[in-house]
Amino acid sequence: MNHYPFLTTLEPSLFAGKQTYAVFGHPIGHSKSPLIHEQFAMQIQRDIKYLRIQPSLDGFAAMLTQFFALGGQGANITIPFKLDAYQLCQQLSSRARLAGAVNTVWQDEGVLCGDNTDGAGLVADLLSQGVAINKADVLILGAGGASRGIVEPLLTQRPKRLWIANRTSQKADELVLLFQSLATEHGVELIASSNAQFEENAPSFSLVINASAAGLDDQSPLSKLAADHVFCTGGFAYDLVYGKTTVFMEQALQRGCRISDGLGMLVEQAAIAFCQWHRVGIERLDTRAVIAQLRHMYLDVTRLLTYINVAVLGIMIILISVLALIVVKALAESPWGVVTVGLTIPIAMLMGVYLKYLRPGRVLEVSAIGLVLLVGALYAGRAAAEHPTLAGVFTLHGTTIAFALMA
Repeated sequence: MNHYPFLTTLEPSLFAGKQTYAVFGHPIGHSKSPLIHEQFAMQIQRDIKYLRIQPSLDGFAAMLTQFFALGGQGANITIPFKLDAYQLCQQLSSRARLAGAVNTVWQDEGVLCGDNTDGAGLVADLLSQGVAINKADVLILGAGGASRGIVEPLLTQRPKRLWIANRTSQKADELVLLFQSLATEHGVELIASSNAQFEENAPSFSLVINASAAGLDDQSPLSKLAADHVFCTGGFAYDLVYGKTTVFMEQALQRGCRISDGLGMLVEQAAIAFCQWHRVGIERLDTRAVIAQLRHMYLDVTRLLTYINVAVLGIMIILISVLALIVVKALAESPWGVVTVGLTIPIAMLMGVYLKYLRPGRVLEVSAIGLVLLVGALYAGRAAAEHPTLAGVFTLHGTTIAFALMA
């Protein structure tokens, strides 16, 4: 993940010459918000400055106040300050009240105003991808803050049924209670359950949204059996996590669904905030062009990481080969040579950890394992053909690699 410069203190000189906006979060170095807003500004020929600001965990309120006092025009708020922003704002939009969190802040005649554009951004992205929400069967996985922020905009699209499922059903029940009157107003059946209920004979859904944190940990909130019931061929699966293909998305793809990460939601919610600050119509912004540009950036980074990681893996294989030769020679020349065998174990464990935890995606995994198998096959053929002793070397080599891949 890229890390960009950010500020921990504010100086008056930062606000000179241009309208200044910012995103507040902790951590914030990864944020793509400046890139997005600068692209929007170019589209409508505005000259702005957009900062990344990382307050201390207990210093958000003071720094946000200072930001506006120095001339800041608007701010986006991300984790972990959305609840703090909600409490600070003196005027809230209806969707911010229902979401219980604020991600967009500005001042109107000295009054601090707050909105939550996350859910509206999600809906805009879904509609742009041709996903039908009206009269659809929709499932939201997770009942935390991310889910609460998207329920109201989804209900306004009048799906046939909106089902909220969580690891434990209690939080899902609380969300249903909170939004029941709005669901009734729009004629939507609102249901709560635990994720485990989908392992039984559960209905399938045309739209499944993962708003849980499972994707951040390379996990899915759905078991294999639950996924078999929930996903249907031709359905659509959307993960709020962006920048990678999650386990949840892979489950859906294997069962005939179209999939999407949350990058489009990130851009669309930013567009709504941008229009609020600059008083322009959303039709003036080309959000899909910005999404395409960001995806190209992610593709370039993933490709570079793949090349680097495969090169490092190749070096590891060479090191293991050299160590294997040393081991065989040492064993032949001295009983103490057996100690050398221990040197191959840390290398094997390093490879295992490398493949399991540091790989950026499936492309790397396939490339790495393919490279190992290719080198191993060539090595085995040459060893067996040229010298019987080298067959023993290959055996040790292959065993070490197998251990690494299974670690």
